Amino acid sequence: MKSYSYFSCDIEGDFAMHDTEDQARAAAKGNLENEQDRAADDGWHYDVEGICWGELRQRVVQTQSTPTPGGRFDSMDEYELIDIKKEPT
Repeated sequence: MKSYSYFSCDIEGDFAMHDTEDQARAAAKGNLENEQDRAADDGWHYDVEGICWGELRQRVVQTQSTPTPGGRFDSMDEYELIDIKKEPT
């Protein structure tokens, strides 16, 4: 799985992940510009302040997978929240 370092979010709650700070900032700026265009006709959306971008600090990774033949599931998996900078390669 690709590891991203930044995110952006629009007023609809759509969450996007980005490789760089510039990409995340540009996405948030684009979302704001779209809302500015809509505001000219309908006024500002009540949740315009929900547009944001930021740096991801942690993510969930699979740490163990144990096969369970004949069980309800194919395997018993464990996951852990880890710092992105310390993610195994």
